[in-house]
Amino acid sequence: MTRPSPPIIERHTNAKWQSIEVVEPEARYAICRNGDPIQLRTKDELKPLGHYKYLNSTFAYPAHAHKLAARLNDFFKTNIYAVYTLEPRALVRPPEVVVEDTPYTRRVRNRKATAFLQYYRDLNPDAPFPVYQLADRGRVIFEDETVQDTYNEWEDAE
Repeated sequence: MTRPSPPIIERHTNAKWQSIEVVEPEARYAICRNGDPIQLRTKDELKPLGHYKYLNSTFAYPAHAHKLAARLNDFFKTNIYAVYTLEPRALVRPPEVVVEDTPYTRRVRNRKATAFLQYYRDLNPDAPFPVYQLADRGRVIFEDETVQDTYNEWEDAE
């Protein structure tokens, strides 16, 4: 018996006729230990500095999740691993990066911020390096309000 074909939300085909389809699953199924979601990782124990490889512990189809839960219960000789659906949906935004005054973090990826920092250092050579955040869509937010005002004036003049 084959699994039912999920509804296709979007489809993109490139010049080499490779297509990517975004499909809508029934739900998202996660492996949980005592009701709490888990994360799985593997490591080669023979290598002293072996890297971890993280395995999938959430699935679009319940059969995959039930099979993995059964395998985990067999490995650890228990029955505490079960499959739960992940229902409460909340948008998780990536954290904003704070660049501090260290030699490594002075290398700023945002060209606009780099140009402004050079302009600001020419204006105030004795001032400490301003701490700022790179926000969405290339915005730059400084902790100090006077530096932020100077940046806004500089940006308007450009």
